[in-house]
Amino acid sequence: MKIWACAKKNGQFLNHDDGRFKLFFIWQVLKIKREDPDLYDSLVFFSTHSKALKRRQLIPVKGGWFRYKEIGPRGECANSQDGQSLSHAFVIAALSQLKTINFIIGDQKISFTFTRLEAEEVELRFGNGRYYIPDLYGEFTDDNLYFKKWGGKVVIEVWVTHQCEPRKIKDFENHGVPIIEVRVTSGLQVEKYIKPDDLEASLECSFARVKEIVSEKVYAKIISDPVSLAYHHDAMVAEKFRLHEMQRAKDAEMANLKMSMSATVASLRDEVTNKQLALNSKISECQGVVRKLENAEKTIQEKINEARVLREELNVEKSKGVWERLCLSLRKR
Repeated sequence: MKIWACAKKNGQFLNHDDGRFKLFFIWQVLKIKREDPDLYDSLVFFSTHSKALKRRQLIPVKGGWFRYKEIGPRGECANSQDGQSLSHAFVIAALSQLKTINFIIGDQKISFTFTRLEAEEVELRFGNGRYYIPDLYGEFTDDNLYFKKWGGKVVIEVWVTHQCEPRKIKDFENHGVPIIEVRVTSGLQVEKYIKPDDLEASLECSFARVKEIVSEKVYAKIISDPVSLAYHHDAMVAEKFRLHEMQRAKDAEMANLKMSMSATVASLRDEVTNKQLALNSKISECQGVVRKLENAEKTIQEKINEARVLREELNVEKSKGVWERLCLSLRKR
């Protein structure tokens, strides 16, 4: 289901002065059909692919959308609504007109400023033979924290009742394509505001309401989070640098530890040397005292021996009689 288209008149696409094609929303086309049938009959509406050769003719439906005129590569037929709801188409169209989308992912606000944002136009073909046309394909500026990780590109998938299938998510991730998934919550659903008796105005007002809501913030989640080669290379360089810095810090710490240990060992060696010298001095001093004591002991022993001899002589003298001592004394004379 599509709610906007470009148009041909007299075989030429209608463009703005800057070369961009002129965009016609369904409510504008229905109004032209009602107010200016001749102008309406002169216009042929097409899908808004950037390459003119890929544009396919669209037919306005009075229910408030465009349908493909013929069967296309994805099997859209003339009476198909593309398996989408009006709310789904409105959210895609509103997002596609924003230069910057403020995504709320988890508890973090991440702003994506797009240099290219195309709705249902880019065909992604993968090596496994499968291909997809995402709701939105965008390329964003390098000030975004995901720029290097995702290579500056992202797919935005919008869902109302059916989320992306696991196989699709795996295909995108295996081929390096990230996906941000946006759910159309009840606050973004427009069907209840569409009035069949005032279709054009209610469509236009509903779209303006949706665009106002998504212009402020868009709650989303990342369901495909691949890593680009450049990001992987930078991560490897950063990890190598981190390990190098850790090793350098470790080496510096070891060098400081060795210096500290060397200083400590030198200090302890000096302390031990000084204490050994002091101990040797004390030993020498004690040895001198011991020698003095030994000499004193020897002298005392000699004195004791002399005293013993004198005492023995004295005892001998005491044991002699008076006449014996007198004779001995006279003999000595």
